[in-house]
Parts: sequence; C-alpha cells; structure tokens
Amino acid sequence: MSLAPLRASPGTSRIGMLRTGTRAALGLGVALGLLSACTIDRQGGTTEPDPSPVASVAMTVPDGLLRIGGTILLAAAAFDAAGAAVDRPIAWASSDPSVARVDATGRVTGIAAGVTRITATSDTRQAATVVTVVYPVHAISLTAPAQVIGIGGTSQFSATVSDGVGAVVVRLVEWTTSNPAVATVSANGLVTGVGAGIATISASSEGITGSVTVTVIPVAQPVIASVTPRPMVPGETVTITGIGFSSNPAEVQVVVDGVAATLVSTTPTSITVRLGTYPCAANRDAPVVVTTLGGSAAVAHALQRALLRELAVGEAQFLESAGDARCTELPATGGTYLFNVVSTSQVPGNQASVMVRGSRDGGPAASPALARADAPPRRPGASPVTAGRRRGAAGSLEHIDRLDDLRRIVQRVGAPRLAMQQARRAQSAAGEAALRAPVPLEVGATTFLKVANVGTCAAFRSVEARVVYVGSRSVVLEATNAPLARTMDGDYAAIGAEFDAIMYDVVRANFGDPLALDAELDQNGRVVMLFTPAVNEIGDGIAGFVTACDFFPPTMDPSVAASNQAEIFYARVPTRTTGLSTDLDHREGWRRWMRSTVVHETKHIASIAARIAGNAVVAEEAWLEEGTAQVASELYGRAIYAPPGAPFRGNAGYQGTGFCEFRPLAGGCGDVPFVMFDMYAFLYSFYRAVETKSFFMSPNFELSTYGSGWLFARWAADQFAGDEAGFFRALTQERSLSGLTSVSRHAQQPASYLQTRFMLALYADDAIGEAFPAGSRITIPSWNTPDMWAGFNLDLPGYFSSAAPLQVRAVGFGTFTTPAVQLRGGGAIYVEISGTQDGRQFVEVVTGSGGPLPASSPLRLSILRVQ
Repeated sequence: MSLAPLRASPGTSRIGMLRTGTRAALGLGVALGLLSACTIDRQGGTTEPDPSPVASVAMTVPDGLLRIGGTILLAAAAFDAAGAAVDRPIAWASSDPSVARVDATGRVTGIAAGVTRITATSDTRQAATVVTVVYPVHAISLTAPAQVIGIGGTSQFSATVSDGVGAVVVRLVEWTTSNPAVATVSANGLVTGVGAGIATISASSEGITGSVTVTVIPVAQPVIASVTPRPMVPGETVTITGIGFSSNPAEVQVVVDGVAATLVSTTPTSITVRLGTYPCAANRDAPVVVTTLGGSAAVAHALQRALLRELAVGEAQFLESAGDARCTELPATGGTYLFNVVSTSQVPGNQASVMVRGSRDGGPAASPALARADAPPRRPGASPVTAGRRRGAAGSLEHIDRLDDLRRIVQRVGAPRLAMQQARRAQSAAGEAALRAPVPLEVGATTFLKVANVGTCAAFRSVEARVVYVGSRSVVLEATNAPLARTMDGDYAAIGAEFDAIMYDVVRANFGDPLALDAELDQNGRVVMLFTPAVNEIGDGIAGFVTACDFFPPTMDPSVAASNQAEIFYARVPTRTTGLSTDLDHREGWRRWMRSTVVHETKHIASIAARIAGNAVVAEEAWLEEGTAQVASELYGRAIYAPPGAPFRGNAGYQGTGFCEFRPLAGGCGDVPFVMFDMYAFLYSFYRAVETKSFFMSPNFELSTYGSGWLFARWAADQFAGDEAGFFRALTQERSLSGLTSVSRHAQQPASYLQTRFMLALYADDAIGEAFPAGSRITIPSWNTPDMWAGFNLDLPGYFSSAAPLQVRAVGFGTFTTPAVQLRGGGAIYVEISGTQDGRQFVEVVTGSGGPLPASSPLRLSILRVQ
C-alpha cells in the first residue's frame, strides 16, 4: 500500500507538498530563508531579529510499503504565515512505537504489522501521516490450466502472493522464462509455446520467487475414436475419446452439427462437452468436429433433435422437465393431438412467457393459431327462465377480505385458541361476563347485534334484529329495518328448518362441526343467521359473509371490537316482490339463491372453528377456502336433487341438476335452489380466459376462482380420496399447511403433478369415447362437464355463449406459431393440432421471444392423443 501524506497543520493555510525528490530544493529554500532573515549591524556586527512564528508544517512521504524490518525516510519543513520556510527544529513522534519507530531525522522503521500515526511538530504546528506496516512477501505459488501445451498454444498462469502468516497479499510480480526458445511469458502471465522442450516460468516480488515448469510438445493431428452417448441429446453432456487432443482447454474446440459445444473437461485422449440448442427438426447423423493446434478431426454421430411421441388414442404423456418439452416429433399417422402447457409455479403472480411452434419437412407457410370454433348446442328444449344476478365484484371482494380476518388476528395475537382463552380469563378477572348469549332463544324477541364495517372489525354498527326462528341447530334473525320486515317469517323459518334437517349435517359430516367451539362462545348450540340490509349496502352481488372476529372476546384486542362472540353469519335481505323473480333482491330469487349460500357460509364457520381449535398459526388460503365452501354447496345439492342426482364419482350431467335449477316446477325436479349454476357460471369465465388466469387465485382475487377453486377441490377428491368426506375433513382440519401445499399432502402427490393433471382434465373430461389408461387422472368422475356446458348454453345463452368454453387454439398439421402468452402460476395454454398430415410433424415449446426454455422454467408440457 502507498503511504498517505498529510501536508499542513490544522487551522492554517495549506502548503503545497514537496515530494521526496525535492528535498534538496527544500534544504536550499530553508538556507535562503535563513540568509534573508539576517540583518547587518552598521558597526560591523550582526543582529538576529525576532524569529517569525511557525504557521504550518509540511511533510513529504515516499511511495511504497513499509515492511517489518524495513525503513522509509520522511521529510518535514516549517513555514511562516507568508509561506516562507523558516528554520525551526522538527520533533518526530510515533503514536505506537511497537508498530513503527521514528528517529530525529524522520526515518521510520517497521517493527510489527499494524498501523501507527507519525507526526512532525514545530512549535505548536504539526503535520502527520498514517503508516501501515506489513509483513514482507514470504511465498509465491503459481497455477495454470495446463502445464503441457503444444507449439503455438497458450496457457494463462496466475501467481498467488502470501505473507509470513499465510495471508494472500496484493503485490506486483515480475514474470520471467528460463528458455524463451521454448516458451515465452507476457507481463500478465500468459505463456506461449514456441518450441519443443521444457522451460521454467517464474514470478518474483520483493526478492521472493515462485516457479513451475512448462512442457511444450509438438502438436499432432487429432483422431476421434468414439463418441457417447448414442444418440447425443441437446443440453446434455457428450464424451469424445481419441488421441492428439490436449489438456489445455484453450487449445480445444468442439462443434456439433454447426453449434459450438461448451467444454467441460479435456485430456490428450478424452474430451467432455455439453451440447447447445438446435432447431426442432428430424433426428440425423450430425458432424462432430474436434479442432486442436494440430488440426481437425470429424465423425458423424446420431443427434436427437426431436423425441418421437407415439401415443394411442386416449393416451397422455406428461413431460416432467422443461427440457423434455423442447422438441416433439409426431408420427405421420394424422389424427388430433392436444398440447397443453401449464405453469406449475405456486405463485400466481409469477409469469412465464411461452409460445408453441410447429414445423414439418417441406411444409406450408405458417398458419395462425386460432381459437377453436364454439361447439353447437346439443340439448333441445331451452329453459323459459332467465338467470338473475350472481355475486358482484364489490361484494365478493369484501366476502374474501373477511376470510382473511383470521390471518390478521393471528399476526396480531399469535396462536388463536390460546389468545382466545387468555382473553376469556381476563374477562372473568375483570368481572365481565366471559360468555355472552347475544341472541335470545325466543321467537319475537329483539336484540342488538354488531355488524363490522367494511374492511375492518375494529368498527361496527349496531343492528336491532328480531328472532324469527329457533331450531335445534339454528337461530334466524331479521333486522327490524329490512324492507320486507315481518312479511318474510315463513321464508326464514323454512331456511332454518332445512338447515336443521340437512345443511348442518352436510357441513359437519364432510368438513367439521361449525359448533366445535360453542362451549367457549355463546353456548347456545346453534348457528346464528342475521339477515340485514347492512349486507346489501356492501355491494349488490354479495349474499353473505363470515368473520373470524366473532370467535374472540371483543375486549381481547381493538381489532376485534365488532365481535358478537358467537358462530354467526350475516346475509342480505330481499327488497322487493315484483320484477325478475330469479334476481337476488327479489323475494323468490333470494330464497333460491340463499339456501346454498347458507351452506357455503356455514362451511366457513366450520373452517375457522377448526383452525382455532387446532391452534393453527396458518389460515387457509382464500381460493381453497372458497373452493371447498363451494363443494359444501355442491354436497347440499347432492342431498336434495331427485335421483339419480349427483352422486360421488357418478358423472352427473345437466338433466338432473342444472336443468332442474331453472325448472323448479318441472316434473321430477322439486323445489331445487340455485346450486350448480353458481359453480359453472364462475367456472365459465375461467375456461374462457385460461391463458391469463390462475386456477388458484391471481395477485388480486378474481371471481373466476369461485369456480376454478371448486373444480380443483372436486377433481382432487374424485381422483385421490378413498373417503370423500374424510378427504375434505382432513383439508379443513389441517393445522400447519394451506392451499396447494395442503392438497398436495393429502393427495400424496407433488403440486406440479396435481397442476398438470388437473389442467389436462379440463379438456379431456368426457371429451373422447375411448377410456383413458388407468392412473391418467385426467377426468372429473363426479361430473360430465361437456354435458353441463351444453345444457347451460342451451338454457342460458346470455351467460354461457359457448357449449365448449375452454380457450383452445386450433391449428392444422404443418407450420404454425401461437402468439406469445404470459402464463401465471396455475394457468395454461391449449393447442389442438389436427387435419391431414403428409409429412413428419415437429412441435416445440419455446419462450415468448423464441428461445429455449431455461432449465428453471416452471412450464410443463402434456400431450394427449384425441383421435
């Protein structure tokens, strides 16, 4: 290191530093200054004037390092206020003499490694510099990628310099060769072979030298003996054996089929390389060329640029890495194939760009990848009923936000049940009622209940409500300010009675008991239903909501001040009796929508109770909680549909389900509420834009997740549940996992496995006549989805404009390129290839810019032969 000079004393004007080479000038200047300062006495003597005070001191410091035992010479001079040198004594000092000593002349001697401050003082003025003492160079070691090189070859040597304690230090080194006729070396250590023989290459610093020998050999023509494996696979390693190669990587180049390979290792008899990427085309014997200083050698060897996929009709192949999707060859037998690319990222916001390209030998020009034409309706006899309003965005987002209350509470107070129990004990200690029954169990009685404000449980409004029904498992209340107050008692009582007879048992048997924590809440053994205009005011599409705040004492934390300390859900009220009878605000439409809503919200209560009872510190992810709540509504529909209805793995179609939802008075239908229409309406929007959506939620919740989350949960149970109810109970009672990770655990399959099979099932379910091979997992056994789409399309073309809504890009055999798509985690692109095939067909999956998929890509390809 260089020593940093300090040139002027504090508080004075700075003086230009005099370098080491100007010390003679400095001495001369001092002498001249002394001479001019004298005066001559006229009587022949001399008198000395009063000396000028010292205004500053300047120090000069030589370049270079101070090593232990070495010395450097510092110089200093004093100056007056006018900048003139004055003759004053300089006192030298070291702040740490154990590191370096300085004598009266300014000579500094290194004693031990460390740092000290050297000062030069004259009168009261001072200059200083920091001196670092270092260990001297102790050893130099040399390394090189090759110490045997051919004539004309090179090898980059490097030197590592270390001190006496083994620490690597930075020093300048000088490179030399013992025999320039054999090998030369540049100033930065590049050795070049000149003639056959041996030379010693040395690097020196501070009198220490490190050396190695280099052998220069005549170069020979390389000869290739073998290439493995057969065939060579792009992106994989290839080993070439022979003679005349080199141990020096700088002297070896390998090119395979015109593409330079990446060198992995090389010896005089063996080279290992990694292949690059190649155009998606037919396999062939490709030239393998090895070039060294002695020339080139070439052989032909099989290169697998495409992998032939021979599939029977109904057979699917799932390619488990991005590299497997690189290039596929289809046999020249024609038919129809479905290429399904799925993003298996578990983060919906992560996006992966993708295109699918096709080509053939001597094929036509590129054809656009168009959306598949909608299939025609397949069921006669359209319904005379028009569907009413479903959930709207504003209301549903509040509904979803309420599901997040448990997560927020856990973040604030920790383990939920422990916090609840501690808060109850605090209530008792304060003399408050630890358990409060906010609802009188007497029809006609009134009470006040809290309804949390939008987006918070810290603020609320008080709602006066009247008890209209008390059953074995439910209490139903109507807000006294409801538009149809006191005219709806029969409707409320019918819902309560159906809850006691059917709904409660559906939830308890398949998910868990919504009253699991009743002993720690209101102890009335009933779920409370409050129907109030306060819910209508949230948004015109919300039917009801639940909040975890109601499971905690309101005094526990300000964030749960709105708690009613009861198992309760809040639902909207009808506002009219005229107009569209299936509208959510119409009395009759409300009655038919609300029945499945009650089951849906009760399932949320069961989930919250299970998480709190298990002291879980992870709340369920909203998409799966909503999906399984939709399953609860589905199971309720199964309980009330007329036979054959929709049994587990029964491949139910439209006739006995959706058909009856819009024909409640038709023979054999009975009084069926809206159930499956809700699922399929949301699912429809997911199918129609599957390339831009995620089945397990997007960065912001989308309404389509009510449908896609339901179908994923249903598919998972159909495919992996030995016991349907046990499967859903296990998901609901899970204490440590949530979302896709939880389903993966209970299905005992990796998340990527679930994603690829489920997404292919959207296309494949009941799509072809042939049975799929066992274990393919690409059907939805409980539902005949094509039949459901056809029925809804016929009955409700305003909602379901297509009988085949899945977003599929249809192309013909030949050359094509799909538009670049940014797939979210849980999203997919479907490309259907069909037509007349008159040559070999190649299909490749690439990035949106046309490059190969990186090894880390979450994209996975599935191929299904349809015809």
